[in-house]
Amino acid sequence: MKNCLLLKSSGSILGAAMFALVGSAQAQTGPDRVTVQLSHGLQATVYAAVPDSFEPNTATAEELRYYGFPRRPDQSNPDALAAWVRAVHTTRVATDLVEKPGVFHSPLQKLTTEVANSKCAPGTSGNWSAGIDDGPDARFTEIIGNWAVPNVASEASGTANAYSSIWVGLDGNGTEDLIQDGTESDWVGDKATYDAWVEVLPAAEVVEPGLTVSPGDAIAATTAYEIVDGKPVAYFYLANLNTNKSISTTIAFPKTLTFTGQSAEWVVERTQVGGTFEHPLPRYGQAFMSTAFVFRDFSDTPIPAESVSASVATKELVIMCDVPTGTNLSEPEALGLSSFQYNWLKY
Repeated sequence: MKNCLLLKSSGSILGAAMFALVGSAQAQTGPDRVTVQLSHGLQATVYAAVPDSFEPNTATAEELRYYGFPRRPDQSNPDALAAWVRAVHTTRVATDLVEKPGVFHSPLQKLTTEVANSKCAPGTSGNWSAGIDDGPDARFTEIIGNWAVPNVASEASGTANAYSSIWVGLDGNGTEDLIQDGTESDWVGDKATYDAWVEVLPAAEVVEPGLTVSPGDAIAATTAYEIVDGKPVAYFYLANLNTNKSISTTIAFPKTLTFTGQSAEWVVERTQVGGTFEHPLPRYGQAFMSTAFVFRDFSDTPIPAESVSASVATKELVIMCDVPTGTNLSEPEALGLSSFQYNWLKY
């Protein structure tokens, strides 16, 4: 397994003018990691080089953490363990961290009968199409999911800009805290754009350009809450199984928020851009999320999304609805215990 890389530190603008470089090398915190500063005072760590001799399959939990790998699932679920083996046997690449001001993956905006001028059914959402596990004492600390990057390159010239993302995350269902990582599939300026990102609210989306993504690419994603050197952090691992590349990142958890671990979610979303998520939803057709597992209490035991005990959390499928028109835009459905399908309904 070859793991080598170069941490980019240039200040070039990548793509649209709204991109702003906020993370380049500032402090070396170890032989295999670099610390960068994000907005809102958040500090991020990008894990880089891994020795060629390092073998995740036989590494200790401490060694996996040191080199920025996700926890190894126990053998209780062969599917989760096999997905982990595939994801960690990829080439580690380093990256700039590029924050996109004004672009957010917001908490669930669930609609009720009290929403003014809403024509949507109560219980639907203005921004999420999602499978959610939620419980006040759930104590979720890690979530994983695999998906193919949705292809949105099917709109006609002159159609309005449209934004979508697919991601896994913890909290954000009735809580102010939310940590997540995923991929973006947008239709902007008469063309499709795709990227990989991580986010810890209240900061904006942080793109990781070192991990290029294209429609159809198979993505393996992990979002976790961890304690590293006595400090709480959000941990992210994104692997592109088509290019055989992966990125590992941590971001310090905000001191202004408390992590609850109340909810875990697998989401197709209308991205919030410029202060609103009421943009069109690009035509993605169908999207699929597999290997949908969650972990509790820092345990190594993966729990399929749809088999979480009722004593731990309730399971819910939330439809995305356009508030002004009352039109359903995207609908999720469970496919077995650890997979979801998302159906595009309306631009």
